[in-house]
Amino acid sequence: MSEQQTRSAWDRFWFGQVGTGVTLRPVRIGMAVLAIAYFGSHWADIGRWFSGNGLLGGETVGQFLLEAQLGEAVRWRLSPLHWVESTWVLRGYLVVGMLLAVAWPWVRVTRAIGVALWLMVIGLANRAFMISGLEELVLVWGIAYLVIAPPDGSEHWTGSLALRLIQVHLTLWLVITGLTMLSAEAWWDGTGAMALVAPAEDRRFDLVDSFSGAMLLEGTTHAVVLVALVAPVLLWLPAVRSLGFGLATFWSLGLALLTSQLALFIGLAVLLWAFRPRGGSTSA
Repeated sequence: MSEQQTRSAWDRFWFGQVGTGVTLRPVRIGMAVLAIAYFGSHWADIGRWFSGNGLLGGETVGQFLLEAQLGEAVRWRLSPLHWVESTWVLRGYLVVGMLLAVAWPWVRVTRAIGVALWLMVIGLANRAFMISGLEELVLVWGIAYLVIAPPDGSEHWTGSLALRLIQVHLTLWLVITGLTMLSAEAWWDGTGAMALVAPAEDRRFDLVDSFSGAMLLEGTTHAVVLVALVAPVLLWLPAVRSLGFGLATFWSLGLALLTSQLALFIGLAVLLWAFRPRGGSTSA
């Protein structure tokens, strides 16, 4: 294959996809719903955590970082909320974030709504860095890629780029997750699933007793690893993309149930819709 043909194939992969507006619209709606849930989840306790006299008030966090010599590690976690002490202002921030999330899928004339929502999510995540989890990562990069695409769903190379960025990022996420599991003995001896359902303070579902049988425990353990490694391959093969999409979605929703990390894995399931076969077509 000549250099020109290689470059042409590369350009078509990143910038030449069609129908991206139809594909990305449900993804955008799903991420907007998750953003609303993310802001809403902080409503009840945001004052207790981040107000002037809160557990993680500005002075308290600053003193801790100074004494622990962690200032350099978090110097780029910028957020306007670091200087906010009023509970009502903090909740006002949440309201603005939720309103932006509601408007984002429906205001189709500008990217400004999406960019503002992305910045609001980053601002809250950076302020809550001491109590945040992995769901913030999915929200931040998911919204960032979707903002690249045309807001009106029109055909444009930026829509193709956004689609491919989501697809490639998800592929790497799955592969790295699977390979990381292979580095731990628990995922080889069949007991890894027990770590997923082990009792924790914030667990929503207690499934420990359900995994008392060796067959179910070992089968679930190996299935979790196998899907993480096999699904990324299937997702890129047009003939079996539907199978890969189904397996990866079931894997994400299953882990949401097992780990109680609902926002993280439901977010991954939403983003997996970037791989959903369009109109019965198996083309990439």
